[in-house]
Amino acid sequence: MTAKLQLYNFQFKIISCYALTLCLSSKEKDSFYAVLEALIKDTSAGDCMVLLGDFNAWTGFNYTAWEDVLGPHGIGKMNENGQRLLELCARHNICIPSSFFNGSERAKVTWKHPRSGHWHQLDHILVRQSALPQVTNCRSLLSADCDSDHALVRCRLRVKKKGMHHAKPPPPPRPDLSNLADMDRRVQLQSNISQGLAEKTPSHDPTECWESLKHVIRSSAMKSLGKQVRKQPDWFRYSADVLLPAIASKRSTRLAFLNKPSPRNRASYQSAKAGVQRCTRQTLHRYWLNLSERIFRCSDAGNLHGMYRGIKEALGPVPKKTAPLRASDGTLLTDMQAQLDRWVEHYSSLYGTPVNANLTAIAMAIPQLPAKLELDREITAIEVKQAIGALQNGRWDSTRTSQAWR
Repeated sequence: MTAKLQLYNFQFKIISCYALTLCLSSKEKDSFYAVLEALIKDTSAGDCMVLLGDFNAWTGFNYTAWEDVLGPHGIGKMNENGQRLLELCARHNICIPSSFFNGSERAKVTWKHPRSGHWHQLDHILVRQSALPQVTNCRSLLSADCDSDHALVRCRLRVKKKGMHHAKPPPPPRPDLSNLADMDRRVQLQSNISQGLAEKTPSHDPTECWESLKHVIRSSAMKSLGKQVRKQPDWFRYSADVLLPAIASKRSTRLAFLNKPSPRNRASYQSAKAGVQRCTRQTLHRYWLNLSERIFRCSDAGNLHGMYRGIKEALGPVPKKTAPLRASDGTLLTDMQAQLDRWVEHYSSLYGTPVNANLTAIAMAIPQLPAKLELDREITAIEVKQAIGALQNGRWDSTRTSQAWR
């Protein structure tokens, strides 16, 4: 399973896999590592790549034989799967970060054999050797509750943003219009606007007057209403007062069961875990029910802004997809010059073909309407006031440089 995250001007690729066990045939193992190697080759050299999962591999501690792949702090012996994994890492300049950090054996093992009771390191997180300086720590957490017989492996990376010239300046901050529902904020806004306009020197230049008015309105709104903070919808945050105590109860019962295994503590832990699952389902259902009711209320009241905002919260972020550019014969074009030539060919065939138009038929099909000469007269101040009054509160104009309040 792979996932690509767009970070700044590069991609962060995560490859999660589950390797085959030792009892399977070599043919099946070769097929698995062939698929994994194809995914590694498909990743760009400039992107950050992390491989994680249960590789069922003992990599051992012989770091002198596997230079730059293993560090001096490996543990255990090496089995057949470990040999395959190390060979794969050596071919693609990949390393095992956990072997480069000095820690106790408890911080490296991930699985306990059910019969012998010995601990082994089967789960690994792999990164490129060039990204090893960005790894700050890599260890296993035996106390983490993952509902699995394998321990959680945590790797901390300090990903650095690549240098890039930003020609587009950041947009100006926007005021928080939700505070207009507060009467005190509205009175304060009116007072700040009146005070700001009184301090400005009158001018006969329309452009200067508009810039002055825009500055007064924007500064007064930011001062009275505050800066708008973009919040992502999170159903867990809405029900944190219910979920957090249940999770804390599950954590305490699990620690009690680990410290003193007994049928009573096991039953308490299972009951707490079932309670967390039940509470999660109930709160998630309640969140979606409230969101649906809010969308219907906004739709019935004619509040299109609130309705579409609720729909956007329900749907989440929409992925941006790009269609590949193909030649006229269906061949995929990857070269930039070939793509530009294809666009020239397309628009040449679209606009370069002569068209014979019947002007008489066009004149008969298009109705000739009388000219509205009254639109040529100058706009009065009363008409401007009426147009501003017809706008909704918080509606931005086409240039996104001003905002109207009634």
